[in-house]
Amino acid sequence: MDHFSALIEEFKGLDNFDRYQNILDWANHSPVLPKDKCVERNLIPGCASNLWINIDDNIIKSEADAVITKGLAAMFCDLFNNFTVEESKLFDPKMITKLGFVLSPSRSNGMVNLIFKLKEIKSGH
Repeated sequence: MDHFSALIEEFKGLDNFDRYQNILDWANHSPVLPKDKCVERNLIPGCASNLWINIDDNIIKSEADAVITKGLAAMFCDLFNNFTVEESKLFDPKMITKLGFVLSPSRSNGMVNLIFKLKEIKSGH
């Protein structure tokens, strides 16, 4: 879980403005899921905006139609790309709170569903 610890450190001590700026940076500098993979079966349910994730070129990638969602998804895709299968199994969606984000109920629900889908992809199911 070293990658998650590094992510916690990245956000530690940031105020809300800087946290969101960091998320926007993730959105602007992440690998993008090709449009042909932005299909219904790759759509994450429960998000306030459309969010798709899948594997492309052996990397878990995401695409979203809202920039905050895109940044959060990019960050968690990167995290799971760096996790071992065992680490992904151990990751509890409640651990998101360690990053200090204040998420709306719909965004929080979407992020939980994203984590479950990432765990599923990582385990090969």
